[in-house]
Amino acid sequence: MYICICIYFFYNINPYDLENMEYTSQQDINIYILTYMARYETSKRIFERKKLVYSVLAIDYQASLIEKEIDEITAILEEKNILSNLATFNDK
Repeated sequence: MYICICIYFFYNINPYDLENMEYTSQQDINIYILTYMARYETSKRIFERKKLVYSVLAIDYQASLIEKEIDEITAILEEKNILSNLATFNDK
């Protein structure tokens, strides 16, 4: 099933107003595009750096959670081992 959404925009432009209208020159358009692309590249680089920093922070946080859980499991296993040794010692 396909859904097609068509949006039409109509502008009320008087053709006689276009005769004396000022237009942007091609040189100004090129300058705008170059400026826009330079800012886009700068913001993209900043985003990539921030993404890297936040990714490292997230990985470090997850690693610390895993390490904490491993320490808890290790402590439980050590307690079980000690209890097993005490039970064996009591049997003898």
